[in-house]
Amino acid sequence: MKTCAFFNLDKTILASENTQKLSLVDKLKPNIKKSVAQLLNTNESNITQLKSLLGAVVEGKSEKEIKALVSESLIDSTEVFAGALDLIQHHKEQGHTVVLVSAAPRVVVEVIAEKMGIEELITTKTEIDSDGHFTGRVLFLCFGEAKALAIKDYARINQITLADSFAYADSMMDLPMLESVGHQVVCNPDNDLLKEAQRRSWEVKMYFDTQSLWQKMPSTAKKTVIFGPILATIGALLLGILKSKMSNKKKETKD
Repeated sequence: MKTCAFFNLDKTILASENTQKLSLVDKLKPNIKKSVAQLLNTNESNITQLKSLLGAVVEGKSEKEIKALVSESLIDSTEVFAGALDLIQHHKEQGHTVVLVSAAPRVVVEVIAEKMGIEELITTKTEIDSDGHFTGRVLFLCFGEAKALAIKDYARINQITLADSFAYADSMMDLPMLESVGHQVVCNPDNDLLKEAQRRSWEVKMYFDTQSLWQKMPSTAKKTVIFGPILATIGALLLGILKSKMSNKKKETKD
C-alpha cells in the first residue's frame, strides 16, 4: 500500500486572492463574469447553477482553444507559496504520491500540475463530445463532501492507505478533504478552519514567502498559459457558497 499527499490548489499552493479581477474568465466566455459576481453570495441551493457556470467556462471549446485564450491574458506575476513547494518536494523525496485536488476543471489545473512535476489530479470533470470539444456539462463537481469521496475512490483504485496519508488545505470548505486522511495539515487557514484545527490539535503551517510560478517552468513556458485567475474565481465562488451555508446553519441553531 502507498502513501499520498493531497494538496488543495488555490491559496494552499497558489498565493492568489479570491478578490482577483474576473477579466480572464470574461475573455474565456462572454457574460460569465457577471454570472460569477451574482453567485459569489449564493447558497447550497444554487449548486446546480454553479455546475452550469463551471461548465460554461469551457463550453464549446477544445483544450487547445482554452489554452490559447488564456495565453492572451497572460499574467506574469502569478505567485506560489515557496513553503508549499518545499512540502511537495519533501513528500516526493519520501516516495509519496503527490495529488492536486481542485474544484476547477481538469483542463484548468493540468498545465500547472505539469509545470510543477505533479502527474496525479482530482478535479471537476467536464464532458467532451466526439469532436473533442467541451459540451458544458459537468459530470462531477469536486467540492465539499464530493471532494472527500473522490479522494477515497482514488485511494481504493490506487491502493493508497489513507490513514498514513496527508492532506493540505486552507479553507473550511475543505474540511471533508482533511478528515479523509490520517494526517491533516492546514496552511494559512481562514479563521473557521484555524479554530477547528486548534480544537482538533491539527498541524498548522503559516507561510508567506512567494515566488513566481514561472520559476518552476522552462523560460518558453511563459508564452503558453496561466490559470491563477480562474482558480481564484472558482475558489471565491465556492467559498461564498460555504459561508452562506454555515451562516444559515448558525441562524437555524439560534432559532
